[in-house]
Amino acid sequence: MPAAAEETMEGACSLNIHNFTHTVGSLNVNFQVTQLENQVMIWIGETSMDDFSVGIPSNTATSLLGGGEVSSSLSQRLAVKLNKQVWVSYNLADDMMITPKVL
Repeated sequence: MPAAAEETMEGACSLNIHNFTHTVGSLNVNFQVTQLENQVMIWIGETSMDDFSVGIPSNTATSLLGGGEVSSSLSQRLAVKLNKQVWVSYNLADDMMITPKVL
């Protein structure tokens, strides 16, 4: 392979990972956002990954693990807004006081 082609292939891959924590009431909520070229994965929770959904820009989402409405709804809305595939894992109890503050 020519050297120019190798440089182009290496430069085409991008992966960005962002980690942060936000305190909601007495709860420490962890976030991890992984950005790829045409998709994003968002994990929200304390420690585990019990729920996992994927949304695509055509306004469709499906649960792959668990059956939480929050992961599915959020992945669908973000996929349409960002025009890319969005994977969401929301792993907090669906509480009417906490969920709106996190989202």
